[in-house]
Amino acid sequence: MRSLLLAAGAVAGFLHNVALDGDVDQQLAQLQQLEELANEDLRLISLGDGPRQQKWMLESDKDALRRAGIRFMDVTDHRDLGALNAERLVTVQSTGKKHKKGKKGKKGKKHEDKKHEPKPFPKELSKNVPFVKSLIGNITQDNMRANLEILSGFHNRYWKSSYGAASSTFLYHLVQNVTSAGTHVHKNLTVRQFEHPWGQHSIIARIPGYVDPETVVVVGAHQDSANLFLPTIMPAPGADDDGSGTVTTLEVLRVLLSAGESWKPRNTVEFHWYSAEEGGLLGSQAVFADYERRGIDVAAMLQQDMTGYVPQQRLPPSTESTTKHHNHESITGRKTFLKRDAVAPTADTPESLGVIVDFVDEKLTDFIKLVVSTYCAIPFVETKCGYACSDHASASRAGYRSAFVIESSFENSNHFIHSNQDTIDKLSFPHMAEHAKLTLGYAVELGSF
Repeated sequence: MRSLLLAAGAVAGFLHNVALDGDVDQQLAQLQQLEELANEDLRLISLGDGPRQQKWMLESDKDALRRAGIRFMDVTDHRDLGALNAERLVTVQSTGKKHKKGKKGKKGKKHEDKKHEPKPFPKELSKNVPFVKSLIGNITQDNMRANLEILSGFHNRYWKSSYGAASSTFLYHLVQNVTSAGTHVHKNLTVRQFEHPWGQHSIIARIPGYVDPETVVVVGAHQDSANLFLPTIMPAPGADDDGSGTVTTLEVLRVLLSAGESWKPRNTVEFHWYSAEEGGLLGSQAVFADYERRGIDVAAMLQQDMTGYVPQQRLPPSTESTTKHHNHESITGRKTFLKRDAVAPTADTPESLGVIVDFVDEKLTDFIKLVVSTYCAIPFVETKCGYACSDHASASRAGYRSAFVIESSFENSNHFIHSNQDTIDKLSFPHMAEHAKLTLGYAVELGSF
């Protein structure tokens, strides 16, 4: 409707110009632009925090943003995401008693702001360490490889394509198969499709908590892939982005359920596979908007997006991107493009996990660092990825505490993504196993905190 109103306004302006300007070619060009406006929905695109960073654009403009390396959220359908949780955070109470540190309002009543502080994350790990380490040995790289070979075998997993819908159906049945082994212990375990109008549905596996089922701990990844050019047509195997995160988190779910009676989480633990991350975090925004509306208490959300690539050598000039970043810092650009000085791990920069430290919850991120140090065989490095670089941004915008761990420092992450070159042969499954260890520790530790 909004696009039609804008188009109508543009038509009025055009007709006015016709009377003043007899340039037929210019008029025809204007008519073509108006036809595009009338036939394509306008989308509200957020390029940063705050309403001043939001612009109305055509759907096709989103592809141009991605090609330019600019991160964004398409907030058209969820402009008020986070508003309800912001209201819940602070409640205003009126009492008839004077508080010694408060001020009286009308009729002697004191207005007091109460902040509902979330439960603090553990500052040390001890009780669950032996159990988590016993499970780590059950992580199987062959499972991740087998699942990823099928997932990356789809022509693409673009959220608006028939391939994207088919790959989502395949993943849904795969998750069902993995969880079937755990239903004899977790009687209320569920797997469901969170439906979206574009056809590729998000998937949610839920293991209800045995003591505090209202508190939810989320592990996330995105299932879609995209080629930067003609995304509905061109191949996009998406082995790393984000097939790697998809199968990593699926393997962790399998390992947890294989523990049987030994793992009964205090809190509810959910595994999410979001649709349409490449469309501007559309699937995850819809999920967290629904959770916010229903008052779901998400205590923490960890995103695993790109878990398999380890740089092997300095990038040759032929593979370096020459596209200029359009943001004020190179680290805030789309993860497609590497800095030109990206290098392989050395004695000074070893293979590592990249812990994102911008646009995340600081305290949850500190906890993630503790988990990596306790359970992983490789260290972490702090790194930045800029605004809206993956689905954790949707959780943050909804008012939930979120964190994000990527395969390396951001500037050394996989430069083959968003092309037909994002293939399985470029990935390290031992490296993906380190991400699985992190995710396993996170799920067990926060499942019981």
